[in-house]
Order: sequence, then structure tokens, then C-alpha cells
Amino acid sequence: IPCARKGGLTPASLTRVIEKIEEDLVVGLSLSQLAELVGVSIPHFCRAFKQTMGCPPYAFIVRRRIERAKEYLRHSSMPVTDIALACGFSNSSHFSNAFRREVGMSPVAYRGTWPNEGIK
Repeated sequence: IPCARKGGLTPASLTRVIEKIEEDLVVGLSLSQLAELVGVSIPHFCRAFKQTMGCPPYAFIVRRRIERAKEYLRHSSMPVTDIALACGFSNSSHFSNAFRREVGMSPVAYRGTWPNEGIK
């Protein structure tokens, strides 16, 4: 039996927030939109989200964008700049820096580690 956690987001709230993040990954959501979605204040939302997910909301969103970018890098021949914009980064330099921080290599190097059979 899992022990009860104090605080954090309820499973239903967490599901709503994650679905909203996935839906609007490209446009970027404000903390107020996410907090409003589950009916709590911004500071409360940030604390509860971090307690539940182990990272702040913004870090989670960046991670999800990087995951989506990895899919594009593995399965498409889209230019890196287009991938950056398609994943919600403001420019390719911001994308490359975030990608390198998260993955430990540049987007181009990452793409180079995958065989090209999936390229469309």
C-alpha cells in the first residue's frame, strides 16, 4: 500500500495539467493558466507540481519539448531550426542550449547517433 503523500496535486489535477501541457507544448503556457486549470494560486500550484513531479513546471515543460524534439530528430529530416520552432522554442540557439543541457549533446550530434531508416 503506497503511503499517503501530504500536499502535491491530486491524480485528476495532475492528469489535467499534463494533458494541457501536451496540447499546448508549442505555444507555451503561463503558470497562471496552469494554476487556474486546477483552481489554486500560482505559488501553491508551483509547490504542488514540484512535490508531485519532482521538478518545477517550467523544467517539466522544457523536458517534454526536448522529448518531442528527439522524436523529430530521430524520425524526420526537418532542419533543426524548424524542429526548434515546432517544439515551442523561440529560436534554434535557445533550443540547442536547452537540448545540450538536458541530453548532453547537440541536436545535430543526437540526430547523428540514430540510423536513418526512419527518415520521412
